[in-house]
Amino acid sequence: MSMSIGVTLESDAWITCHDYGTTRTPILAVHSTTGGLTLHTAPDAPAREQVEIARQFANAAAQMLALTEKWAAARTVSLVKDR
Repeated sequence: MSMSIGVTLESDAWITCHDYGTTRTPILAVHSTTGGLTLHTAPDAPAREQVEIARQFANAAAQMLALTEKWAAARTVSLVKDR
């Protein structure tokens, strides 16, 4: 199965991780006025696969942060230069 979901995050967005201890894997929730989604690993997947998926997600999120900070810094410099 293939699926693509886009959610535009604006200033009202909130992102949280629901912790269920050792009962089940956590659920990442992303919500905004434009929509929302939840992410979690397949409950029946082996633990090592679930950990690897979570690591990939964390690495991609860290990359998104770094690239967004770089973009914002360049934009700030550009806005100052235009004055």
